[in-house]
Amino acid sequence: VLNPPADHLFLHEGEFPCATFTPVEAEMSNGYEWAVTLDQDDSESGSPKERRTKWIEPDITKDRIDKFPLLAKSHPLKVLVSEGEMLYIPPLWYHRVTQTCETVGVNYWFDMKFDSP
Repeated sequence: VLNPPADHLFLHEGEFPCATFTPVEAEMSNGYEWAVTLDQDDSESGSPKERRTKWIEPDITKDRIDKFPLLAKSHPLKVLVSEGEMLYIPPLWYHRVTQTCETVGVNYWFDMKFDSP
């Protein structure tokens, strides 16, 4: 599902926990597994405080209109990428990806500057 940049007004922004993913050796699988560690900051009280970041709600499908009514005004495009195909996502487009079978995905982020000179 893709949403054009102008739809950002209709997509729900929430706060989500920050985390670090690190590979760990897995004896049973003869390879690596991933450990997820929630990022924390020191708080004024001395106990760790979970770091959070603002992000768009991951599920932006129209069936979530009951929870996020502004989604009704959004313009989602549903795309199906078949074997041997690739999809270019233009800068600033929001996307949500789901797989229907085992797959390999390659994601390359080109750091573009959107500020004026």
